[in-house]
Amino acid sequence: SRGLGDVYKRQLYGDFVRVTHLPIDDVQKKAYKTCVETYQKDNYWAAFIDVDEFIVLRKHHNIKDLLRDTVPSGGALSLNRILFGHNNHEHYSSKPVLKRFITRSKYVDHYTKTISHLPDVTLQNIHFAQLVDGKKRLDCHGREMPTSSKTAYTSEDIAAVNHYYTKSYEEFKKKRRRGNSAYSYLAEVY
Repeated sequence: SRGLGDVYKRQLYGDFVRVTHLPIDDVQKKAYKTCVETYQKDNYWAAFIDVDEFIVLRKHHNIKDLLRDTVPSGGALSLNRILFGHNNHEHYSSKPVLKRFITRSKYVDHYTKTISHLPDVTLQNIHFAQLVDGKKRLDCHGREMPTSSKTAYTSEDIAAVNHYYTKSYEEFKKKRRRGNSAYSYLAEVY
């Protein structure tokens, strides 16, 4: 059944957005698996990012151009994350996230997120894709990435993923109550 939020998204985006209800534990991995299985036979690319993450393009006007320049033979593109913390905000504000949190970590995170060519994916993990033989997972500079969550290389000069991990302290406390052990500490990123 479709919830009220699903109906709203349909009105706002029409057929551009497809909402699949997955009322289970460990929903992120199941959602990624469902996406790959549903669209793998098509020639689709998918960005596997969270709702608190935004892809930032530094040298391209759109994602298609980025993919064409960096992974023209398919496979997957890994983008390093840039962490944004609470910026000393105690309470939620209705201003857009990109306007509320402007101070970031001075370091580029070694963890990546992936844009994957779905026909090439054998397994999509949270931070990386396992690919069919002959396909590669590259960064924006054409360096082959290991099949793991972290990379030895970091870069943000071509593209990256801004990750707004904690937001305000109030929002972070709410996030922690969801019970994920990864949310047990407050990121001390400005």
